[in-house]
Amino acid sequence: MRNNFMAKETLTVPIQPGTRKALDAIAQVLYRNRSFVVNDALAAYVETYRWQTEQIGQRLRDADAGQFVAEKDLKKALARRLRRCWPELF
Repeated sequence: MRNNFMAKETLTVPIQPGTRKALDAIAQVLYRNRSFVVNDALAAYVETYRWQTEQIGQRLRDADAGQFVAEKDLKKALARRLRRCWPELF
């Protein structure tokens, strides 16, 4: 995920006291320091954001090209999901 030998830069941000306590608790469980936990969390956030924007862009390109899911297939998929999540409705 991260290369510990890469050059590092310092970023200073204000955080809530509760967030700092939570970071310290996570770091303690992982036997790491707070900087490691924050760096790992930021890397995960950036990767997730990159993936989401990439997926949204691809879906918009698909839509612009007229590539849509057929309504009957969408209804089937939604019904399956609803049955799985809320079986009491069926």
